Amino acid sequence: PAGSSQRRVVTDGDSTSVFEGPGTEFGFVRSVPNGSIVNVTGRTTGNWSELSDGNWIFSLWLEPI
Repeated sequence: PAGSSQRRVVTDGDSTSVFEGPGTEFGFVRSVPNGSIVNVTGRTTGNWSELSDGNWIFSLWLEPI
């Protein structure tokens, strides 16, 4: 989609979690392994970034490719 871009997941562990909304209070969707490439929309809320599938990931675990 227009405005989307790729980011690499870089965590302090083996993986990070993806949630239905911008925060851990939202439903857990899946884990994403460290080193994975994800597509983000560019939309953010606080420290959370929206993924192209509409779910959310913690922004501090993402770095530009």
